[in-house]
Amino acid sequence: MASVQPAFGMTGYALGPAVYLLLLNVFFQRQWLNDADARGMSATQAEQAVDATRSAMARSPGTAGYDPNLLRQSGLDLGLDLTNGLRLTMLVTSLLPLALAVAAYVLMPRRSRTAPQDPPE
Repeated sequence: MASVQPAFGMTGYALGPAVYLLLLNVFFQRQWLNDADARGMSATQAEQAVDATRSAMARSPGTAGYDPNLLRQSGLDLGLDLTNGLRLTMLVTSLLPLALAVAAYVLMPRRSRTAPQDPPE
């Protein structure tokens, strides 16, 4: 029994970053797809623009050769899309544990309080 708590803790440490990245990817993708739809772009065109921007940013690490207009050249507002995706990720990961705690508090059965009885004489 003593090893169960550290095992769950290590599992949380191992899966935590993966869950954050997965949520960020899902929310970011949803944001740029909505952005592309609002601009009249197809999903394929938007995906190509996002991939081109990622490739260009990966090839220009730091400030050497980085074009500050790169995000705007894609035809999408990727900076805002990433910010909104990050905001939603942090909101979900912050509110989900609180919601689970409230649900557990409300749904868990409680012992009824009874008045102490006098000991038999």
